[in-house]
Amino acid sequence: MKGMRRRSKLWLAIASSSVLAACNGDLKDTISSVQPTEQNQPSANSAPLADAGGAVIGAGNTVVFVNGSGSSDADQDELQYTWEVLSSPDGSAYSLSSNDKAVARFSSDLEGEYGLKLTVSDGQASDTSETSVFIDQDGDGVVSGQDLDRDGDLVPNTKDAFPDNPAEFVDTDPMAMVSAIMRKRTKMVMASKTISMPSLSTLPFMLLGNLLKLASMTTLVRLR
Repeated sequence: MKGMRRRSKLWLAIASSSVLAACNGDLKDTISSVQPTEQNQPSANSAPLADAGGAVIGAGNTVVFVNGSGSSDADQDELQYTWEVLSSPDGSAYSLSSNDKAVARFSSDLEGEYGLKLTVSDGQASDTSETSVFIDQDGDGVVSGQDLDRDGDLVPNTKDAFPDNPAEFVDTDPMAMVSAIMRKRTKMVMASKTISMPSLSTLPFMLLGNLLKLASMTTLVRLR
């Protein structure tokens, strides 16, 4: 009887140890599954980098483009763009469109410098960048008060009968008019291959037409 009791106690001890070991193993598995590991932790978000592009020069009442397509995101997240005007000359009436795109359209009626800011966001973080747009009458970067040829027609203001109209380039000096016409046509040819240089046979008629314009303007001034 005593031997049987000892064997029963031994088997009971062995069974108890097995149960405890199994419980401890399950507990460890449960704890390890709850604790985060480096593999299942979410990766940190990288903030985007905004790039509003370089300064832009444009002519009055013409559309220029500010380009923020150089902005980037290390995580390759889709970016949201927001353009806004920070500063402008007093009294200016400007227009900013497509301001939620990478490339926005800007125009203004008044000469001067305009400050623009671009904000890019990946939905979690954002970054900003600034640029400028300079507007003058002919888009050469010089305000009219300091521009010797403010309408950009290659005829100096002092000799231009219409110094503020690039479509009219009548020179008050008849001898210099031929040279101005040739320079104007050359500039047009450089801008478009479809425009041909005037022939020698048509040049006198062009000169005559400009002389008539000049004579008409002079007559109107005298009548006033």
